[in-house]
Amino acid sequence: MIEQFNNQFVTVGKQMADNAFRVQSLALQNFEQIAEMQLRVMEDRVGATFAFLGEMAEVRDFDSMRSVWPKGINLARESGEQLYALSQEALNQTLKTSEAIGQLVKQQVEVANEGMIKAPAERMKAAAERVSRGAEQTERTASKTAHEQTKGEHGKAEHGKTAHK
Repeated sequence: MIEQFNNQFVTVGKQMADNAFRVQSLALQNFEQIAEMQLRVMEDRVGATFAFLGEMAEVRDFDSMRSVWPKGINLARESGEQLYALSQEALNQTLKTSEAIGQLVKQQVEVANEGMIKAPAERMKAAAERVSRGAEQTERTASKTAHEQTKGEHGKAEHGKTAHK
C-alpha cells in the first residue's frame, strides 16, 4: 500500500517537474521573441533618429529649419506608431504563450483527475471481481459438498438396502 502511494507520488512529481520545465521553456521563448522584436524596432528608430539628427546638424538658417521640422514630427509619429504596433504584437505573443501554458496545465489536471478517478474505480472493479469469483467458488464448493453429501446419503441408503437383503 505504501509502495503504491509512493509510486503515485513519484509519478505525479515527475509529471509536475516535466510540465514546469515546459512552462518555463515557453515563457523563456516568449521573452526571447519579445526582446528580439523590441531590439528590431529600437535599431530602426535609432537609425531614423540619427539620420534626423544628421540633417539637423546641417541646419544653418530658419528656412532650412522649416524643411527639417516636418521630418522631426514625422519621426515622432512613426516612432509612436511602431511603439504601439510593437506593444500589440508583444501582447498577442504573450496571449499565445499564456494559452499554451494554460493548455499544459489543463492536460495535467485532466491526467491527475483520470488517475484519481480511474485508480479507485479500477480497484473497486477488481475487488468486485474478486468477490464475485469468491462467491462463485463458494457456491461451487457448497454445490460440490451438497452433491457429495447427497451421494454419501444415497450410497448409505444403497448400502443399507444391500445389507437388508
